[in-house]
Parts: sequence; C-alpha cells; structure tokens
Amino acid sequence: MKEFLEQIFNKAERESGLKSLRGRCEYISESLLENFKYQLSYKSLERYYKNESSPKGETKDMLAKYLGYSDYNEFILNKHSGDNEKIEVESHKGPYAIKGFKQWILVSLIPLIGTAGYVGFLNGSEECMVWVEDHYEPIKCEGELGEVAYRSFLVKNFRQIEVSDTTTFFKNGEVQVWYDKYKNDLYYFTAPGINPENGKTLKPITNYMIDKYVLSESEK
Repeated sequence: MKEFLEQIFNKAERESGLKSLRGRCEYISESLLENFKYQLSYKSLERYYKNESSPKGETKDMLAKYLGYSDYNEFILNKHSGDNEKIEVESHKGPYAIKGFKQWILVSLIPLIGTAGYVGFLNGSEECMVWVEDHYEPIKCEGELGEVAYRSFLVKNFRQIEVSDTTTFFKNGEVQVWYDKYKNDLYYFTAPGINPENGKTLKPITNYMIDKYVLSESEK
C-alpha cells in the first residue's frame, strides 16, 4: 500500500507542479471527479498519506485508475509480474499502462513550455480556462492573469449560483450544491471544487446550513 500511495502522490506532483500535501490532495480529488466522476475528499487523501487510514474497495480501484490501471488488482499483478511492461506517458489523462512483453510503442516526447508554468490540453491543442463572473470560459493559454489548466468537467458543470427556499439542494439523496463561507456570507456553486475567487475548497451543503443561511433569510 505504501508504494501504491507513493506513486499516486508522485504523479500528482509531476502533473500539477504542486509540492504541498494539501495542494496534491486537492489535485487528485479534482482529477478523480473530472476523469472518473468519483468523489473523494482531499481530507481522506491526507489521512491516507499520513497513514492514519487506508483506501478500501472501490476507492482503491479508482486510485488505481488514476495511475492508469483498470483496478487495484491489476496494479498488484503488474507490480509482481516480470512479463509486463508499464510505460508512462505524461498527459492530462495520466499514464497509460501497456501490458505484454512483445508489445511495442513509439512515444515522441515534445518539450512543453508554459508561459505561466503550466499547459492545459484539449484534443491535443493548448487550452486553458478563466473564471468570468459566475463560470469558467475556455481560452488559449497565453499566460494571462487568472488562467488555469483546462478542466472539461468544470467548464460544463461548475457555476456560482444564487439560492432560495425553492432551490434543489439534494436529488435522490445526492448533494447538488456546494458552498464557501467567507466573513459570514455564503457563496454557492453547482459542483465540488474550489472557490475561484479565493482558492478555498468548497463544502457540500447540509440541512443545518440551509436552515441557518437560506430558510432563515427567506423568512425575514
């Protein structure tokens, strides 16, 4: 398990350039959500890193997918098999695991230079995104202030919204709204992630927060 987690956090550092534990945990969390539609909090990842707990069941399989394997069992088999080769190709989708002793692959590595220290990719072309009022808009990477690496899930699904007593906060038991509290004000969003205005990690809405900050305001 130690080697498994080391590979995950090393990959996050290579791809994101982030060295802080929280930064890498948030990056892994966002990658799992965007690429596999799997939600895992950065707090859980921090506990895994500190050996305070270990991933179980589906979580292990999803983390293995982040490394390029089909599931955790394939990671174990690949680790102990001398007949398999694992070739990592750095990209926005992560490494690809290629099995088979006689398989051949030609990989051309093109140096990527990002003006702002990163380059996002979409269908092979340089792509970034920028926060505009209440949503992300895709743009070409030019090193402008506020540019971040392109995330298709966030462009399609991430919005800042106003809420009221008629807002659908839960659907089939699943959270539909996330929030950030700043100076006793709440800012609401349609997907998990970070508040683009201050970089704080969003929290899933709760009935307590709805009662205190939404319903109580509508009754005034």
